[in-house]
Amino acid sequence: MRAVSSSSPSAKHISPGHPVTIQAVRPHAHVAAGVSVYAWFDPLRTPDNLSSSSRLPQNDDRPRMERIRKIRFDIAGDIFARVDDRTTGTVTTFGRLQDLVRRSEYLFVKPAAVDLLARRDHSRQELIRKLIRKGFSRAAGTQAVDELQSQGYQDDLRAAESWVRSAMYGSGRSRAYVLAGLAKRGYDRDIAARAVLAYEAEHPCGFDDALKSQIEKTVRAVVDTNGVTDMTVDQRHTVLSRLLRRGFSMKEIQQHFR
Repeated sequence: MRAVSSSSPSAKHISPGHPVTIQAVRPHAHVAAGVSVYAWFDPLRTPDNLSSSSRLPQNDDRPRMERIRKIRFDIAGDIFARVDDRTTGTVTTFGRLQDLVRRSEYLFVKPAAVDLLARRDHSRQELIRKLIRKGFSRAAGTQAVDELQSQGYQDDLRAAESWVRSAMYGSGRSRAYVLAGLAKRGYDRDIAARAVLAYEAEHPCGFDDALKSQIEKTVRAVVDTNGVTDMTVDQRHTVLSRLLRRGFSMKEIQQHFR
């Protein structure tokens, strides 16, 4: 969905009262019941000079941010059909079209959520946050995710388990790192703990192997590579500090690094 409190530089700073001219109305590319309204936005055209006969600079003669550009507004077809100022060439306001987009979010929010899930699994909170960044209201995003959960398309435990497997693949990551990553993505503690337990059931030595791999890499990075194998006290301290910063506990480290 476009032009609803959009984070795009082309839309987020436009005044609601700024005039825009409808250039074309086309069926929405992915949502059958929607239309895409394309409107010309001229930063130099204001309500005060809208009817003025004074000539404005040609597009090519303007600085980039002052050039005329086209903005897309995704609107529900039934809502757009009920407005009077909808024909090509009609001058309306950015806020007018933006309001129609807001009223149409019920039609576009669920397809937007499905599109995000088609790329990869998301936690419930992560999915809602992304929908809000796309311009949807929290209420609309929450309702859409509720529906997708009830239909089995979104599941926090399944998504968390998938993320853990991906995070641990070929990496030297600690249990603490994984739990922090899950929390950052919006999973609660219970779901995170269950996802880690599921990974450990599939890979009983997974975190131990990750620590061994990280020890090997860290030692190679710290110790002189000219055939030196014995570490000084300072080097051992450096290795230990780096492993601790990566989230491995002292107890875990001491089992494999002495």
